[in-house]
Amino acid sequence: MLRTGFIIVMMGLYATMGKAQTNLNEYKYIIVPKRFEAFKTTNAHMTSTVLKHLFSEKGYPAIYNDELPNELAMNACLGVTADILDESNMFTTKTTVNLVDCKGNVVFSTPQGTTKEKEFKTAYHQALIKAMEVFDNMPYTYLSQETTQDTLTIRFNNDVKKIQDKAPELKKANNVDPMVTQKASQAEQLYEDRRPVASAIQKAPEKGMKKLDIKKPNPDDIWYAQAVGTGYQLVDSAPKIRMKLAKSSVDDVYFAEAGDKNGIAFKKEGVWYFEYYENETLVQEELHLKF
Repeated sequence: MLRTGFIIVMMGLYATMGKAQTNLNEYKYIIVPKRFEAFKTTNAHMTSTVLKHLFSEKGYPAIYNDELPNELAMNACLGVTADILDESNMFTTKTTVNLVDCKGNVVFSTPQGTTKEKEFKTAYHQALIKAMEVFDNMPYTYLSQETTQDTLTIRFNNDVKKIQDKAPELKKANNVDPMVTQKASQAEQLYEDRRPVASAIQKAPEKGMKKLDIKKPNPDDIWYAQAVGTGYQLVDSAPKIRMKLAKSSVDDVYFAEAGDKNGIAFKKEGVWYFEYYENETLVQEELHLKF
């Protein structure tokens, strides 16, 4: 009996995940707000930075809501917007990530991520990472909703030929353009011009996504990683502590602090980067690290 109940629950879970995966494949972009309604400030606790990074890492095309490509700006239904549902209390941080379509419908919700970590920023990061684990087994492939419509072919071969044959005669006889119909009498006044006119509609220029400017480091400015309790401290040749890294549950992703700058440090294609906000502008610095 217990085994049967377990099988039914698992079948329901797989069916739900399959439906969610199909739904998400219908969307070309994941839009990440730089300020969530659950928080009062921009990128509170680095939630926007972490969420965008997690979506990108799991293969989903995540972009910030102020960096929309032209096609998404013209058609909001190409994307879904991420939203964080915060149900935390004084003892536990609880977050759920919802994906909302252009009509305001929630098309997917993650399981709730929880942690009893007391420090706010670390707690929200850990809770989001746990919530986003559901995407690890949900490969993404965008499926365009454009459908090929049946083509209706209408043949006017003979009719067009007859009109072309008669057009010179009509024009010669009446000294008028056959594409123009006009009548002027007391009983009827009519003017119809069927001549083609040039369209004034111009194709809008393609606008690509914003490219993130990456600050390049001094080649001689090499930082060395020294293991500490929660992660690493990075020191230069002086030696002077330049940055502190705290471990996350994701490999090669750390919560980073450098002076008054807070962000994340991560490795991409063998290169380390430090990403943070400066005056509400996203900045990315390349790092030279030695572990």
